[in-house]
Amino acid sequence: MHETGNVLKDIEQHIMTINGLMDAIATSA
Repeated sequence: MHETGNVLKDIEQHIMTINGLMDAIATSA
């Protein structure tokens, strides 16, 4: 079983990655 804290950390990492990609796309565009 996953601990809720670990799941939240994984989600935060994914959000940070997505935000980074969005920033890169916005900058290049």
